[in-house]
Amino acid sequence: MKRYILFLSFFILFITTAFSQRARRVANVRDTSIGITMFRPTAAANLPIGQLQTRTGFFYTIGGSVINKTASQWLFGVEGYFFNGGIIKEKDHLKNLINSSGGITAQDGLNADMNRYFRGWSVMGQFGRLFPVGKPNMNSGFFILFGAGYIQHKIRTEIRQNNVWQLQKPYNKGYDRLSGGFNLSQFVGYQYINNRKTLTFFLGVEMNEGLVKSYRKFNYDTQRPDTDWFYSSSFAIKGGWMFNVYHRKQTNEYYK
Repeated sequence: MKRYILFLSFFILFITTAFSQRARRVANVRDTSIGITMFRPTAAANLPIGQLQTRTGFFYTIGGSVINKTASQWLFGVEGYFFNGGIIKEKDHLKNLINSSGGITAQDGLNADMNRYFRGWSVMGQFGRLFPVGKPNMNSGFFILFGAGYIQHKIRTEIRQNNVWQLQKPYNKGYDRLSGGFNLSQFVGYQYINNRKTLTFFLGVEMNEGLVKSYRKFNYDTQRPDTDWFYSSSFAIKGGWMFNVYHRKQTNEYYK
C-alpha cells in the first residue's frame, strides 16, 4: 500500500507541474510538429504467455509513464507499473499445507480464510517514434515504443487473522515465488491530441518478454531448490490519458 501511495503522489506532483507550465508555454499544435512532454497515467488488461500461464491468469496493471516527443517525432522516456491479479495457477502451491477438506488448518483448528494474489511491478526506459497521419495535426498519429528494464513479481498469500504460522514471516518466503529479472516490451498504438489541446489520450497493444529467476533458493511446498530461469511474458491492451507540457516553438528573428 505504501508503494501505491508513493506512486500516486509522484504523479499528482507531475500533473500539477504540467498544468502550471502549460499556462506559461504557448504552442500551436494545429500547424506544426512541436516538442511535448507527456505525463500518462495508464491502465492495462494483461493475458499471461509462456510459463507465466502456469503461475497466474488474467491480471491488470496500473501505473504511468513520462514520455518526451521531440519536434522531429522521436519519443523517449520512462514508465513504471504495478501488477495485480486474483488468479493463481501455480501447480503444487501450498500442497504441503492443504488438509483433507481442501483447506489450510489454522491455529484454532478451523480452515483458514485465505486469499491468493499475483503481485508485482516493473520499471523500464523507452524509445520510439510517432508517425502522423495528417489529421487532426502533426502531433497525433500511430506510434511505436520499445522498452527495456526490470520486472519483479510474486504470489501473495493473505490469511485473515494471520493465524497460520507456516505463512507468517519469515516462513512465507518459502511459498511466495518471488522472482525478478530482465524485461523487454514492444508497444504499437495511437495517440490523439486535438487542436485545442483539451482531448488527449492514447490506446494500443503491447508485448512483454521477461526472463526472471527466483530470489528464494528453496520452495517449502515442492521441497526442492528453485534455481531455474522463468519465462515471464504477457500480452496487454493498454491506454490512458495524457497531461501535456507543450514546448514553445523556437523561431529566429532578424533585424536590419
